[in-house]
Amino acid sequence: MALKESCCIHLGKYGDLMVLMPGWKHSFDKTGIRPLVMVSQEFANLFDGVSYVRPWAVPLHWYGECGKARIIADKEFGAENVTFPKWWDDPTFVPPPVPSEKVNLTIRDKKVCVPKKSWFSYMSSQWTSAGFDIDRLFEPVVFDRRDMAREQKLVADTFKTRNPKILVCCQKSGSSSPFPFDPEVHALLRKYSDTHEVVDISTLKAHRIYDLLGLYDRRRCSSPPTRRRCIWPARRSFPISPLFKTEAEALCRAASAT
Repeated sequence: MALKESCCIHLGKYGDLMVLMPGWKHSFDKTGIRPLVMVSQEFANLFDGVSYVRPWAVPLHWYGECGKARIIADKEFGAENVTFPKWWDDPTFVPPPVPSEKVNLTIRDKKVCVPKKSWFSYMSSQWTSAGFDIDRLFEPVVFDRRDMAREQKLVADTFKTRNPKILVCCQKSGSSSPFPFDPEVHALLRKYSDTHEVVDISTLKAHRIYDLLGLYDRRRCSSPPTRRRCIWPARRSFPISPLFKTEAEALCRAASAT
């Protein structure tokens, strides 16, 4: 008997979708079947860059209309065939009844009660909820449908010198994990401006977010490191510049040595 098709609800955003892409690719490589992902139309163009996911773009807000997404997917596939990796946005999620086994979180100013065993981190919780092997969490994100002409144009429009490149991305606005120490990071890197070209990629406008890979292919280093993902607690007030000072200087020394 043929298996009934399943659906993964993940409306966005880009970064959260990319967290799960290694898992979806592994599933495709293993079964030959492209996983079906329900995604908000706002972020569906991410999947233009991959061949191993089948996007189902829907005109829904990425977190404000998760309830509608759940109803649509359950009706189409049956609730037992639907996964919802960001379970804190799933209106059908039932919190644990025993106080000693739960933890209170604040996500987008909303209080959420979740099981302790399900909250290792923002990334790993999505990963395990999707049913993926946790050991594969940090496998590479593969974009196998890159547009080299667009990437080359972005490179030509962005880089102005022949100096080694340092790519910086400090998200200093937003409601989930804003980074309040952008001035300190840029002050640390300013001393290298004569020998390196420092590019803040958060200011760039690309046709597709994965077009930035053209810049990464040509960089000597990046800060923060692209494989490290940090979620800072809300309203944390300690200075982070001493940590970045050590890391930024090490990155620049590495770039100069190559």
